[in-house]
Amino acid sequence: MGERNIEWYDRPAAKRALLLLAAAAWAAISLPSAVDRALTERTPWTVGMATLGVVLAIVLVVSLWRRAAPVPTLPPAVDPARVPTADVDRAISSTASRVEAVSALRARHRGLGIAEASLLVNDRHPGAVDY
Repeated sequence: MGERNIEWYDRPAAKRALLLLAAAAWAAISLPSAVDRALTERTPWTVGMATLGVVLAIVLVVSLWRRAAPVPTLPPAVDPARVPTADVDRAISSTASRVEAVSALRARHRGLGIAEASLLVNDRHPGAVDY
């Protein structure tokens, strides 16, 4: 009941697609004649306008493309003091090496850095080079 229906044209992906389509249409309609005029007349004005049009088309397409690409988000950092020792022991007991234990611990706690996970594993097995 509290859901709101969003029309297709109100979605961000649709807006980006429409902008990209409009940019492509503008480039397809206006640039060929501007470039042709620059090649036939060769005045500074026509060459400058054709160059400006090509540069603007490239900038517009690249900026729309970048905006359409998903931005990766990093998981929030995990404080090593908040990682339960049972998770560290489980990572150690379920793997054959320290490197695998660190990877398993980081897979379980997504925001844990390599150095912090390595310190946690080494603290549970202080003298072992590899187990």
